[in-house]
Amino acid sequence: MIASTKRAGASSATVRARTVVAFLSVLVASLLVAAFILQQIAAHAAYPFDLDEANHANGALALLLGFNADGFAGLLREFFRQGFYPPAFALVRLLGL
Repeated sequence: MIASTKRAGASSATVRARTVVAFLSVLVASLLVAAFILQQIAAHAAYPFDLDEANHANGALALLLGFNADGFAGLLREFFRQGFYPPAFALVRLLGL
């Protein structure tokens, strides 16, 4: 692989040094991005999960609990009680539970 990156007149040590510098540059950039992401996660860890997606997940959980309690009749009862948008999204989420 290093041999394919050689230019005419470039020594093996020069090519190796450029490869090491490129690798270290990518490594440092990756670590900076990871540090930024981890800092954002830590900064927002205290916020409760109250996004719209929680409503959809709760609908799927209600379907699952209704099915566990009363079988297919409980699943249908919980399905017709729900009014969240998008329609029938809880059934799709139920497949993931």
